[in-house]
Amino acid sequence: MDLDLSVESVARTKFVSNLVETSCLVLWIADYLETLPLEISVMWTSSANKFSLVKSLFYSLRYLPFAFFALGLALEDELVDERVREFSTGYGRTPVEFAAFLELQATIDSILPPNGRHCRFGRSQPIPGLEAYSCGFIRSVQGNLLSIAWGIVAANEILMMSMTLLFVFKKHNNYRNRILEVFYRNGTLYIMAIVGNILTAVIAPRFVYLLTSWQATLHAVFSTRMVLQIREAANGTTSAVDQETAQTHIGALEDVLDGFSTRFPIVHFIRWHPHLYTSHAMDLESSIRADIARTELVAKLVETSCLSLWIVDYLETLPLEISIMWTSGTRKFSLVKCLFYTLRYVPLGFFALSFGLENNIIDEQSCRRRDGIRAVLTVAIVVLAEALLFVRVYAVGGRSKCLKYSLIGYFVVSLGIVFGLLIWHILSLTFTVPRPGREIYSCALIQSGRGNLVSIAWGIIAANEILMMAMTFFFVFMKHINRRNRILEVFYRNGTFYIIAIVGNILMAAISPNHLYLLSSYQATLHAIFSTRMVLQIREVVHDPLKVIHETSHVGPLEFAPLSLLSRSAGFSSEEDGCLMQQRRDVE
Repeated sequence: MDLDLSVESVARTKFVSNLVETSCLVLWIADYLETLPLEISVMWTSSANKFSLVKSLFYSLRYLPFAFFALGLALEDELVDERVREFSTGYGRTPVEFAAFLELQATIDSILPPNGRHCRFGRSQPIPGLEAYSCGFIRSVQGNLLSIAWGIVAANEILMMSMTLLFVFKKHNNYRNRILEVFYRNGTLYIMAIVGNILTAVIAPRFVYLLTSWQATLHAVFSTRMVLQIREAANGTTSAVDQETAQTHIGALEDVLDGFSTRFPIVHFIRWHPHLYTSHAMDLESSIRADIARTELVAKLVETSCLSLWIVDYLETLPLEISIMWTSGTRKFSLVKCLFYTLRYVPLGFFALSFGLENNIIDEQSCRRRDGIRAVLTVAIVVLAEALLFVRVYAVGGRSKCLKYSLIGYFVVSLGIVFGLLIWHILSLTFTVPRPGREIYSCALIQSGRGNLVSIAWGIIAANEILMMAMTFFFVFMKHINRRNRILEVFYRNGTFYIIAIVGNILMAAISPNHLYLLSSYQATLHAIFSTRMVLQIREVVHDPLKVIHETSHVGPLEFAPLSLLSRSAGFSSEEDGCLMQQRRDVE
């Protein structure tokens, strides 16, 4: 057995599993934050607070994933082999890696005999100083058993969906029922995930557990969403037929959930955060290299989670983008639209370029070039988001020439200083030198000579955010004399998240320079997400003031009402009635 095909392949398999597990955690957090307001309004403050099986299953599925990920992290600390070996040599390529190779070879020979009759699967044993290769999945002899298990689960899903369709159609003679939409939208995604698991178990047994974490997360996410959406429909936000159907499902949901929500696979724990701590027998150089590897690994996990967060947000807001930006009556080109589409899709290029540069690292200059491009793209996304915010302030401020040139001058000066500070900082960085076969330890940040420069740069951006929020509040208050304006709510909700992320970067640069870029990726992602969401939400408020009526009242007979009534119902005061059209022009 070749060394690279044994040790490195096991490490690579485990590393991919870690990335998948991290993305699942980010997906669960994003879904929880997105649906928490609906949970509070439907489950916490509803009139029916009595205990039921549905509520018990809901809360279990809602919060069990948190324990799932926390326990997986905790178990990682207990990966200790009883046969601890003493390694007195350094962390060179020949002695220790050859010992690791012999350990893996012995493990495979012991648990996977040639006939393969008395074994089911094997994992590499933990080795001091080589925990990156520890507990990695080696081989699955009976991988078809997992395919059969997931096939049974998929059959249950299809059976439950078919029975739901039959019962609802028999009762209401209507296939286009909103309750059916909830069941079939979630059920379709269930089946897609299950089929992915089946194909993985058959085609690539080594990656048999990659989609299992996604399966568990999706079951928890869509099962709880199904309950929330059905209860929302039952509370009077749909037609009378849908309300009756929803009330029926609320009373008999226990039987349906048996086929949808009770197979949460908690028996498998992927080691999603491998520790690379060294043993007492290793020398100082080995400890330093292990610490560098751990820092680089965490940075890659953070970047993967940012990509997952961006994908979740994009899929969540795509219907709103289509209805407001693509099919709206005003299709003319504008600066706001240009900034919106750039911020909307440039993060995809950012992640693609960042991951692509990993394969072209040959020396320290390549490391500096990679991190330089990352830093420039990060600041570019932040600058575009800042520009969008400056344009909004100019729009609500009356579009005067004095305000226009003042904002442009301040924008150029402040962001020019930010770029200069970051370039100065990048030139002071020191990286590890890449070596063939040791890429996991390559291109990691060793020393940051001027980490305080990054704190100053993010401090300037935070000051810009606070200033723009204050100016927005002042202009809207002076123009509309209304502190509870819905436009202000959009500005201040997004601006608060901006400032929290920026302060996190400042603290990270001051306290731990070696983890300097951990929150920078989140910073760029959050700027892109909240800036584009701000545009969509403002256009939604201005172009569709009746939306608030639909969200807070029952569907009634068709009536015509004066503009003042619609404005007050949509969150605008009577003083704003004459400014509704002006606000529409402002958001364009």
